[in-house]
Amino acid sequence: MQALLQRHSIYFESDFAVGFRFLFGFLNEEKRMKDLKKDFRCQISDKNKDLLLEWVKNNINQKIYTIDLNWITQDNHTLYLYNSFNQRIHFYLEKEILSYLYETQDENFVRKALSAITEINYHCNSDMELMILAYCLQHCENLEYLYIRSPTSLYQANNELFLPKNHSTTRVRSRLNLQIECKPLDEGYMEHFFKSLTKLRNLRVLRLEKLHFTESCSWLLVEVFRKNQKLKELNLIFEDTNFTAMKLLCEKLQHPDCKVETLEFQASRAAMIRYCSRHLAEVFRRNQKLKELKLYLDNICDVAMEILCRGLQHGDCKVEKLWLSGEAMTESCSKHITKVFWKIRELLLVLKYPTDTAFQRVCEGLQHPDCKVEEFRLFGKYITEFCGTQLAVVLRKSQRLRKLWLWIQFSEFKMVQRLYEGLQHPDCKIEKLCIHEEFLSKSSSSDFVEVLKRLREFQLFLCSLPEKVEEMLCEGLQNPDCKVEKLRLEGNFLKESLCRSFAEILKKGTRLRKLDLLPNDTNNEAVEMLCEGLKHPNCNVEKLGLGGMFLTEFFSSHLSDVFRKCQRLKELELFPINNIDTVVEMLCEGLKHSDCKLEVLWINGEYLKILCGHSLSFGRQIARIVKISQNLQKLYLLGNCFSDYETKPLCEELKYSSHTLKELWFNGKYIIQNGEWMEMDYTIRGEVS
Repeated sequence: MQALLQRHSIYFESDFAVGFRFLFGFLNEEKRMKDLKKDFRCQISDKNKDLLLEWVKNNINQKIYTIDLNWITQDNHTLYLYNSFNQRIHFYLEKEILSYLYETQDENFVRKALSAITEINYHCNSDMELMILAYCLQHCENLEYLYIRSPTSLYQANNELFLPKNHSTTRVRSRLNLQIECKPLDEGYMEHFFKSLTKLRNLRVLRLEKLHFTESCSWLLVEVFRKNQKLKELNLIFEDTNFTAMKLLCEKLQHPDCKVETLEFQASRAAMIRYCSRHLAEVFRRNQKLKELKLYLDNICDVAMEILCRGLQHGDCKVEKLWLSGEAMTESCSKHITKVFWKIRELLLVLKYPTDTAFQRVCEGLQHPDCKVEEFRLFGKYITEFCGTQLAVVLRKSQRLRKLWLWIQFSEFKMVQRLYEGLQHPDCKIEKLCIHEEFLSKSSSSDFVEVLKRLREFQLFLCSLPEKVEEMLCEGLQNPDCKVEKLRLEGNFLKESLCRSFAEILKKGTRLRKLDLLPNDTNNEAVEMLCEGLKHPNCNVEKLGLGGMFLTEFFSSHLSDVFRKCQRLKELELFPINNIDTVVEMLCEGLKHSDCKLEVLWINGEYLKILCGHSLSFGRQIARIVKISQNLQKLYLLGNCFSDYETKPLCEELKYSSHTLKELWFNGKYIIQNGEWMEMDYTIRGEVS
């Protein structure tokens, strides 16, 4: 049995699946085990049953421990929009194991197996798969994140749950955007699924994609709002809906008891015109907790956008962050959008091909004296010189805009030049600039150096690190007038020549106080050079952020040495991309030394949330770090992706052990403040193994 389970590892093979379903089907104590004993005079021993239970618990949480970091950014810069739209990488692991659990029809076994599950990401391609999911959801007592997509998966078969043999074929079809005709899921099964949602009490994020949303489904989803006061984020992408269903849903979204703070919505173009926009506008006006809104422009006509923007303009609307995505934007649509700029603080536009006239209207709104936008993020494939000129005017005239993200896949020299003119203008207030290597490669060295004299924070993503970009970056950072205090480098930058030059810059004692390094590549010699710069007595870095390949066994020895010898380093922020377990050993090795001066540890889950699962041992591993450190006083867990269930062991470990922690902050609340434990409201059932 054990040998068979070991072979049936993370990426399951279809050859094993039928046999495993058959095997799990005999675990039902009430009937099938008795039948097995009676008819065949044999039974599954308690030892083997426990072995299967542990195998399920370990594998369904494991998901993936290694990931090809280059895949994340391969040739398409906008893949990083995974972070913006909370899209998830789908793993077939969960689907396969859930089908095994369904076969047992043993509620006690299933409940134990799923007691530690805090997240499910499920592509549902058939009624059978939906039935399996609904059955298992009822027993996920600690589930906090649920993502359901149905039924438009490129890998489609009636009842097939196996990973495709030919991964390359699937990837090619995905890139070509080939569509497969899919029948909507049976309404009866849909109702059964929504009923299972009403059993969840700890759900914080619910994402439903490509569903046919009926009135009966709406009634049951409303019950979720009523019974679950923890639901903060709701992502609804409907394939089809109707007037009554939307009316009922939006009425409950307006209710004072509704706690939803982030809403993402998409429906058909016809539905948006006829009824969705009116109902949603009422939600914007009446829901006092709604702070963030995500809309898809491709399905919103001008009339619908006008209605939506009226709701956003209302004095009682509390939305501060607006995300708009689409192929393009019409001029009249952009006029309506600009009317809400006096209300929102953050604007994100994802436009593949923004037209000149529409973009001009957006820029006119951003430069208006009443505009309140402080952060503007622009993602796209291409923008013209005209658009660059318009944005440069915004940079000159806007009195509130402080942060600018420019993620343009193909940049023209003239467009880049126009933007630099705006960034260098004496009236420009930009303090933080985030750009891609493509933008910098089209820049002149003199322009870039001048801009760094004005910025406080600079973020750069690198793909291939051409020689010109490397030289410009080093020239700008070592300039005596460079004002950058926070620098973040992401992508492929572990090149020996760059790291050697950058180490020399660190040794000169620049203004740089915060440094984030998130590489996708590996180079031991380059990292060694970089660490020599960080350890130098003249290095002024006080807060170091590490992610990507830095948090692997490749570089752990170098980093633990940095923690011991860098005397100015007081804060460390980690951006784990794989399971948190992989960084614990490296941390403990450095933190246990008395020479280590680290006082503050941040664990930021912005990438962990997107790319991998959670660890059952997460809480205890973090507690181990806290207890071994001699100077650590503050611990902050960010990214809203660590669950209450996983944090419970952390609190239990720390409460009855010796440590120096004065502050523990988790998901927007203090657990320890000024050395005192706060009241904790854990509505968590089940035992932590």
